[in-house]
Amino acid sequence: MPEPPELRGAPQQGEGSIVVVMLADAHITPLFDAVVEATEKATEETIVNALVAADTMTGRDGVTTHGLDGRRLSAPLT
Repeated sequence: MPEPPELRGAPQQGEGSIVVVMLADAHITPLFDAVVEATEKATEETIVNALVAADTMTGRDGVTTHGLDGRRLSAPLT
């Protein structure tokens, strides 16, 4: 297999060393942006799911925490 032009003249793999090929910034930025966007959406969905899944409950000293109605919550989010 021919050596890629960007590796011509680069140090060769030998004992105790390896050759590393990396993506240029121009290719990394769109990939990174896509990962960040997917992570943000997944985090938002997880928070909403946790809020909707919670039931109304009364805890210590009679403090009541109310669960959220998923139908009411979904209206402003859509």
